[in-house]
Amino acid sequence: MNFEIMFGIPILKTRMPNHENILKGFLPLIENNDNFDPSVTWNCDCKTTIDNQEKNGKFPWDLFFEEIYQVLNKYASIIGMTDTSTAQLSGHAWINRYDKNDFQEIHHHKQGNNLISCAYMLKLPKDSAEFSFYQSNYDVFPAHLKHVFGENNMFSGDTIKPILSEGDIILFPSSTTHYVNVHKLSNLRSTISANFEIKL
Repeated sequence: MNFEIMFGIPILKTRMPNHENILKGFLPLIENNDNFDPSVTWNCDCKTTIDNQEKNGKFPWDLFFEEIYQVLNKYASIIGMTDTSTAQLSGHAWINRYDKNDFQEIHHHKQGNNLISCAYMLKLPKDSAEFSFYQSNYDVFPAHLKHVFGENNMFSGDTIKPILSEGDIILFPSSTTHYVNVHKLSNLRSTISANFEIKL
């Protein structure tokens, strides 16, 4: 388990418990491109299940949620959440598929009551696209509207690329800006993303 402060933000990277069993359950479904669609709200090439509850429901989410709360509770404890608050965390997950030349744009997950988000490297070929955290001088503006600033260097920023391997999961505050570089390999890359919100 590796806990770091990046850009002043608490980040936890660790291996997902029981990764081999989770991958075995998800692999037949992630290999079928028909289980994914382009997102209607994202500005990227990767395919996802986030907008299609029927397709998302095909995946064996019990395998993921049986393990994720072990990691989530450790992270919640590190960042100082009380046991009472942790018990109120409720998760929603979806799966992303990256074929050759796919990418995901700079974005965050701070909608609604989202508090903690994660990215789980379910299928990650060696030298595949990198997951990156990004902080810029226009982070006070919505990430999906960054294009309005054009090439203005005043709004340039810094990138941190954690070293990740297949089976790793990284947890971070939902407001943290991040993206995925272009996937240059023919080998399939697939990740699980999830948001955990406080039920008020």
